[in-house]
Amino acid sequence: KSSEEREGDRLEDLRLRISHGQTAGKERTKIMSAGEVITRVRDLMIQKSSSIRDNFLRFDGDNDGKISKKEFRHLLSYLGLIMDAKVFDDLCLSIRFPFFGMTYTQFLQYFDDTRRHPPLRQSQSQ
Repeated sequence: KSSEEREGDRLEDLRLRISHGQTAGKERTKIMSAGEVITRVRDLMIQKSSSIRDNFLRFDGDNDGKISKKEFRHLLSYLGLIMDAKVFDDLCLSIRFPFFGMTYTQFLQYFDDTRRHPPLRQSQSQ
């Protein structure tokens, strides 16, 4: 085979592998519970902490500082968390998604990992 044919075969193999990975990821996310999705988002925040705010703002379509449920779902899909409607609804209930949209601060409150920022302890009087 010529180098062009081998390169074409390599690209086709890569396309098939990516497609398979996306399908497998979608199927895995479908069977995740809302709690598992929350854990996964927290893990992603650790891995991609520098770009999370940029991604949040990218999906704020009307630039009001909040994302709607629809925009939130698109953000999750962009992060590789594609889920069916039931899991998404359970997730929104679990985090008490605000009716008028979620701010970035609220997003951090819901998903920031407590392993990096342990909850504050109340001071004990002696």
